[in-house]
Amino acid sequence: MSTKTENLIVISAHAEGYRSGAIEYEECYLTQEFYDSIKDSINISVWVSELDGKHSECEADIEIKTLKNEEINNFEFEFCGCERIVDCLYEFSDESYEIVEAELKKAKDIIKNLDTTISYEFKAKKSQRKLVAEFIKTLNI
Repeated sequence: MSTKTENLIVISAHAEGYRSGAIEYEECYLTQEFYDSIKDSINISVWVSELDGKHSECEADIEIKTLKNEEINNFEFEFCGCERIVDCLYEFSDESYEIVEAELKKAKDIIKNLDTTISYEFKAKKSQRKLVAEFIKTLNI
């Protein structure tokens, strides 16, 4: 089941402690339409504290990626928090808090309703291997 949807924007922030190697990662999803309306007024700069201990601070690498309709159903969405990115949207966009929240919810609802590909792991007896393989073929993945 593939549904036509608008493009989505993935904004990700990845920070790694210089000494410790500790990692902090977050992703935020926006509709293409909303991102295009705010991209000239926002400055996404994320700093992460205490990855290398007390009083340390690391700047995160920011990546902005467009997911076109044909890529969306195969993308592995990670809902791992996006507080720092969202703070930048509130601070630098000309939109109100309520509009930003509504747009974040709109993108999340689009993702929630997608028929995305998922990985599924289970255990079966060796004697059932052929039966499992035949069942998987019926799924037309």
